[in-house]
Amino acid sequence: IELLHEKDLLVKTDAEFFALQDLKKQMDILFKHYKYKHCNYCQHNSLQTNLFNCARCKSVFYCGKICQRADWGIHKLICNK
Repeated sequence: IELLHEKDLLVKTDAEFFALQDLKKQMDILFKHYKYKHCNYCQHNSLQTNLFNCARCKSVFYCGKICQRADWGIHKLICNK
């Protein structure tokens, strides 16, 4: 899976938003199947560091507050949707 940078994820249309939601669902299925957790921002995995989930939706994980705040601009589009 190719990882996208925040600047590449600017949502301009409904079609792009739904494509992002579909991608997120596919990635969630993949990671749940392999029981693999990773930071949603820096991509460190659960073997490298302790991870904490988003307190609101509990579907993504972060290394800490720095990564969570840095990712909020993108994550808020899909958090609790």
